[in-house]
Amino acid sequence: MIKCRMHTGVGTLELMTEASFRSEWLSLFAQCPWATPFQRFEYADAWYTAYLTVQEPVVVTARNPDDRLVGLFAGGRSAQGIVAVGAHQSEYPGWLAAPDVHVAVFDAMLEELDANFGRTALMFRYLPAAFPVADLCRNSRHRSRILTRPYLRPLMDLATASAGDSLKKKGNRNRLNRLKRHGSVQLEVVDDVEGLERVFDVLIAQYDSRQLAINDVSPFASDVNKRTFHIEMMRRGLLHVCVLRVGDNVAAAVLAMRSPAEVSLAIVSFDVEFADESPNKLLLLLLAQRLAGDGFHLLDLTPGGDPWKDLFANRYEEVRELRILRTPGARLLKSADQMARRFVKEVDRRYFRGAVGRIHKRAKGWTGIRIPAFLARR
Repeated sequence: MIKCRMHTGVGTLELMTEASFRSEWLSLFAQCPWATPFQRFEYADAWYTAYLTVQEPVVVTARNPDDRLVGLFAGGRSAQGIVAVGAHQSEYPGWLAAPDVHVAVFDAMLEELDANFGRTALMFRYLPAAFPVADLCRNSRHRSRILTRPYLRPLMDLATASAGDSLKKKGNRNRLNRLKRHGSVQLEVVDDVEGLERVFDVLIAQYDSRQLAINDVSPFASDVNKRTFHIEMMRRGLLHVCVLRVGDNVAAAVLAMRSPAEVSLAIVSFDVEFADESPNKLLLLLLAQRLAGDGFHLLDLTPGGDPWKDLFANRYEEVRELRILRTPGARLLKSADQMARRFVKEVDRRYFRGAVGRIHKRAKGWTGIRIPAFLARR
């Protein structure tokens, strides 16, 4: 019999200060095969520190009859509902559980959330590849509320990646040489808060400017706590930060979440003044080379469908988005909506874009006029 207990607000903060609880969390993390840095105690502690004014801390603990901690969900509560720690900034959110009782832990924790907050809706994007999602969907008492969707996780396997060979190619050599005309080119690994503070404002300006141009959003400008969150993560040793310097300028930078064997991209920025030299591409290749030398096995480019990631990936894993809807009916409606969207996308891909592509070939032959590539793409 799994027994759960809810901790909220001040109660959560007090729990986080207990050495015995932290020790239990670390022990459970170590035995959970799908644990990622986003379920670490330090990650939750950093997020609660940065977002305390906008998210009420929520922790659900699950214990077996021997009072051993066998499950843990850490999250936050606001007017928008319940989220896992990190919310949209958590690439692989989730919960911890002992593998032999993970379904019972999930059921008990969801029922605890429902009992305290009413029927709970949650989304986890993305569950790690090692997570036993099929077992959960088959055996959970709440499987009629669960909806999953597959995504591909692009990876650079550093044991087989040829970053060094790519850097020797003529195009990349020329890019590096053009950068050197502006000053000495150096790869800098930032490993402390003071180092991050020296480059962070430049990095933020680059990142927000790029996101505003392509997605009409400014992540840091619209979230006053985001900067503090990253500083707190760096303070706790969770970030791997790498900068490509050209003279005194930050030409490109990468912030990534680190674990013993891999790093996962979080933020990539670059200076548009050097855009013709593709400093972000050069930095990723140099980073892969450095990570391999430092003993890392994987550079996780993270899911999301960005085409540029396929240029670097040499391996893919399937990960799953998992949604918990409030009712089985809500789950059916969401499922129907997803199916309809996939159908429309497939029709567009097969027929509309295919037809435009065929017209494009003919029109180009007749008139020399080119149809925009995004329409002509098959």
